[in-house]
Amino acid sequence: MRVQPVRPTAADLPHVLGFGLQLQLMTGGDFPFPLLGLIHIRNRITQRREIHVDEPLTLRVHATGLEAHERGSRFDLITEATVDCEPVWRRDDRDGWVHCADGQRRWGRFGAAGLLLRAPAPDASALVLLQHRAAWTPEGRRWGLPGGARTSEDDAVTAALREAREEAGVEPEALRVVAQRADHPADDGWSYTTVIADAAAPRPLQANHESAELRWVPEPAVATLPLHPDFAASWKFAAGRSSLRTRPTTLLVDAANVVGSVPDGWWRDRAGAAQRLLRRCAATVPGTLPLADGELRWVQRCIVVLEGAASAAHDVDGVEVIRARGSGDDTLAEIADREPESLLISADRGLRSRLPPTATSAGPGVLLDRLPQPVTG
Repeated sequence: MRVQPVRPTAADLPHVLGFGLQLQLMTGGDFPFPLLGLIHIRNRITQRREIHVDEPLTLRVHATGLEAHERGSRFDLITEATVDCEPVWRRDDRDGWVHCADGQRRWGRFGAAGLLLRAPAPDASALVLLQHRAAWTPEGRRWGLPGGARTSEDDAVTAALREAREEAGVEPEALRVVAQRADHPADDGWSYTTVIADAAAPRPLQANHESAELRWVPEPAVATLPLHPDFAASWKFAAGRSSLRTRPTTLLVDAANVVGSVPDGWWRDRAGAAQRLLRRCAATVPGTLPLADGELRWVQRCIVVLEGAASAAHDVDGVEVIRARGSGDDTLAEIADREPESLLISADRGLRSRLPPTATSAGPGVLLDRLPQPVTG
């Protein structure tokens, strides 16, 4: 709706002008709650600049943030006013600049969060969802992650998923969150949390007014774009800090060691236990694997070595199954020799000592924490 202010606005005038849109939204047939009985519990207005009398406003109203409350349900009713696509006013509690210790202003009174979403390309390499920020936004015309300010009640995942839905049309139900990374760029109380997630395939995208463009970018090409400065700093590999970038990796799984690390009765049915492990691995490959030191790996291939009775497990699409004719450790060491970027999952110190310099290792917990719950049957 477009309206013309009758005078230089007081901070609450856009709220008054937008009240009819709020009623229209809440009395619509698809709104989940009856208007009578709703209770207003808080109000927060952010006016980014003075709105002049000759500027026509475009008003938008939407509901978001539905969640459980001790007395039922709670949601946010957001009213926004723009002038020629420039946001000038918003009724919410998250917006506002914070003056940080390094002298920079950063957006979000309670910090901010963004979504780093990856999906596999046809060759199983990683694609990264990037947002080309609209010119009027902070650090406009640069590339970064969909994201924005947190409210006083948000956790980082809630904020990142909400912002990605608003700015890119990404549905949270289609994602799997795998890690979080909190940065304090000024070494003070303000933080930006990157929520790292995977999608099974590149999702269709829908840009809002905060995006000039949305694009699935091959991960090696991300650094070639003009990036938001804070995102660029987090993307680089640097001594003493972990990067948001992943390293392409072939995962080598010592099935006997991984299965044996969980006392769930695997010894009664070794083939069945191996079968469950294969299914769980297949559900997450390709995908992001966070390591204990903060490093991120992109698992393009997963090779699982079976031995003994476990070799009776059936093959599963998406996982390369190798049945050792002799020692499983010998087979894994031979594979590691010919796979230049491999990560062995095993707690066997003797096997780890046989790895070539190009291979690394991690304990079973790193993999098990990433996998979905076992599928029985």
